[in-house]
Amino acid sequence: MNSTVLKIFTTFFILSIFLTSPSFGAAAPDQINYQGSTITKNGQGTRIIFFMKVYEGSLYLESKSSNAEEIVNMNDPMAIRIDVKSTMVTADAMKKALSEGLEK
Repeated sequence: MNSTVLKIFTTFFILSIFLTSPSFGAAAPDQINYQGSTITKNGQGTRIIFFMKVYEGSLYLESKSSNAEEIVNMNDPMAIRIDVKSTMVTADAMKKALSEGLEK
């Protein structure tokens, strides 16, 4: 009985640590200025691992589009903003993951 109670308490304690992780940074703005152009947020997504927000990514374009092929082939100003939300993500780990992801 005591073993079961201890396991339940430990599980809830560990989950509470992950579920109450602080979120850093401000929300991504709807528009940003980039090299003299004002570009608008086209979309935003959140990467969640084990119930924890890891990062949020936003795509900014001159004009909104839902056509992935068109976006990839655009020759207009665009930007990707990544806001790390977890204190468990180090700068080196994020740099490595971005480099590997962009190579694919």
